[in-house]
Amino acid sequence: MSKMLLISSDFNLNSSLKKLSDEVKCDYCFYDKSEDPLDIISEVLSTNARLIILDDDFIAPASAKLLESIKKVKSKLSIIFITSDSSLELGRTINNIGVKFYLIKPISEENLREFIKSVRTQNQEQIY
Repeated sequence: MSKMLLISSDFNLNSSLKKLSDEVKCDYCFYDKSEDPLDIISEVLSTNARLIILDDDFIAPASAKLLESIKKVKSKLSIIFITSDSSLELGRTINNIGVKFYLIKPISEENLREFIKSVRTQNQEQIY
């Protein structure tokens, strides 16, 4: 995994991922400039990240539509979806779109580390 991108306005999540990126030796980008789906898709394409960590609390209620659009353009992109919404309906919708992991806040730094390592291992096993 050469680069990961966090799309969020969560300061704690950003701090944790910044530390984790050094541990797993990958580039790290953080995006919190706009909640507009077109701006977010543009950022996803321009950073060319292999892992996107998408914070539902930043982009709701456009999460499902945004994920569908990202997957249409970059179907093999690994996505970790993080939310504080524990509804089953959102979970079903998002998982049907195709994310690697669906996490509900609060998330410990240790758990986040394990999920990122898991995605990294899966990405290394895939041939593009």
